[in-house]
Amino acid sequence: MVLLFVAGVLFCLLYGVCASIGTLLSGFGSFATLLALLDGSYAEALASVLVALLLCPFTAPRLLHWAGSGLILAATMLFNCFY
Repeated sequence: MVLLFVAGVLFCLLYGVCASIGTLLSGFGSFATLLALLDGSYAEALASVLVALLLCPFTAPRLLHWAGSGLILAATMLFNCFY
């Protein structure tokens, strides 16, 4: 039970780290897109947009958050069942 709870807390912490880093990297990708558009390099702008979307802080961090919450919920239910 304790391992489930600790794993859930770690996943939730990873969610916060991934979300903040993803936001920062996505912002850099958006800035690179703007610079490429101002330069007239439309292929580079498209590549920068795709990288910014892949680094978007909504997909992978959200899955980490759901997994962590599920583990915490499972640990709580097991604790309530046995104690």
